[in-house]
Parts: sequence; C-alpha cells; structure tokens
Amino acid sequence: SPSCGSNPSINLIKTGKFNDLNKDGYAQEGETISYGFLIKNTGDVPLTNINIVDLLPGIKITPGAGPFTLNPGESSDRFFTATYIIKQSDIDAGFVFNVATVTGETTGKKVEDESEVKIPLIKKENCLLTVYNTLTPNNDGKNDFFKIDGLECAIENRIEIFNRWGVLVFERDNYNNSDR
Repeated sequence: SPSCGSNPSINLIKTGKFNDLNKDGYAQEGETISYGFLIKNTGDVPLTNINIVDLLPGIKITPGAGPFTLNPGESSDRFFTATYIIKQSDIDAGFVFNVATVTGETTGKKVEDESEVKIPLIKKENCLLTVYNTLTPNNDGKNDFFKIDGLECAIENRIEIFNRWGVLVFERDNYNNSDR
C-alpha cells in the first residue's frame, strides 16, 4: 500500500462579484469587486502555512486568520477575502481579469495552485448630456418637464436654473428626470 504523505496537493477556486454601489447596472470608477477564495487540501497529508498571493495592482487581500492548516480533504473559504476598487481603465477594457495563487507546505514539499477570474464590467455607452432649454409647463404634452438626456451617467450632479435677469429660480442636487 502507498505510504502516507506521498501526495500533497492543493486546489484554489477564486470567485468575484461586482458591487454596483449606486445600483444603476453600470460600472463606475470607485465601485468595487469582492473576491472570495475556496481552498481545498486535495492531497493525503496535512498542509500548513497556507497563503494567497494575488498580483492585481490595487487589490487588497484580507487574511481572516494567521497561517493555517488544512487536513486531507478539508476545505475552507473563510481565511481570505479581497477587495478591488475599479478604475476607469478597467471600465474602458470592459472587464477585470486576474489570477490568484495559493501555496501550502508539508514536510520538505511546497504545493501551489492558481485560479483566475474575469469580471465583466458593463459600461454606460451614451453619456452625452443633452439639455433641452425650452420649458412650458402648461400640460399640453410638449416640454412640460425639464429633461436632460444622458443624466444617468452623472448621478451626482447639481442643477441651477436662472431666469433671463440672472435670478436663481430653481436648484436641486442629484436631479434625475423622474422624481427629483
């Protein structure tokens, strides 16, 4: 029969989730991706000093515990999580792709495994603002409401409307064409 301790092995499954912080369905700079790491000892000996390395610039890995051990067949997703803050270059590319590596040790041997994940980022396409400068709120169905096309790209905004004499007649933070 094979001797115990002859086949150390480790497996990593990395998962990622886009966090749509403003809930608009599109990626904006400053929103985040949360990553999880499921680590499994797929060998027949205990593995110690298990660690995760992820070389994506800007990713922050949070260890949930110090160096830990997994016995044969054991798995855990509670030891590491990571957060990445989305950049405009990621949005322009349409995705964030990265690879994580898990390492572990047993007497005299090191083992490792890699897992990659590609998180698609949906980019708001038509972000050109069009301001309609005619407003006749007389309920005739024409120009009854002040509307700005493309405003969903500028969630944080401030509207100020002045009359022909330069007097401020309307102001609103975060105007959105429907209820603000």
